[in-house]
Amino acid sequence: MARPSNQKRRRAEIVAAATAAVHKHGAAGINLKRIAEAADMSSALLLYYYSDANDILAEVYRSATKQFLDERERLVAKETLPLSMLRRCIALGTPYPGRRREAARILYEVAPVIVDEPTAASWSRHFFSGQAALYQRIVEAGIASGDFSPLLPPAKIATAMVALEDGLAIHAMTGLLTPEEVEADLLAHAEALLCISSPGWADSGGESSEIPTVSV
Repeated sequence: MARPSNQKRRRAEIVAAATAAVHKHGAAGINLKRIAEAADMSSALLLYYYSDANDILAEVYRSATKQFLDERERLVAKETLPLSMLRRCIALGTPYPGRRREAARILYEVAPVIVDEPTAASWSRHFFSGQAALYQRIVEAGIASGDFSPLLPPAKIATAMVALEDGLAIHAMTGLLTPEEVEADLLAHAEALLCISSPGWADSGGESSEIPTVSV
């Protein structure tokens, strides 16, 4: 039996290989054989650590959502003013080309494949509520500073922003909208929901080089 430290390392290697395989083949095209090839392991060895391919994809999703949320919170926390925090949060949630788009692709690709997997479903709820909590903290900070004067409760606005972000981002992934259009729409909705009257507050949001990513 593998030692706990070796098990953790092996599991991390398998998840990294499965993430790379999703980027290459798409989640719908993933099976145990393709993950084994990407990990340079036998299928039998994979089954020592995970029950099947969907079990591995569930861990890919859990790892991706945790990393994305943790990194987003860290980068937003670098801002000190509510308006800057809101602008940064929206920019970070927009799938611009590069690592930000790769991160979004993992989340959108994997979720439908593992929708009936209880652990993954639990992480999906955690991911949504975590992002909503981040927006809610920003909204509450803006109310306290006098920058925001919303007509709806902070929790309602936070949920709406995450839902809008999820809905618009998929259109950026398919090419219906550009990332710039998605970010502009999110900024406009935030301005209306929060009754922001500060001119130019939404300038310079999307060019940040520090972005949530999913390791490949």
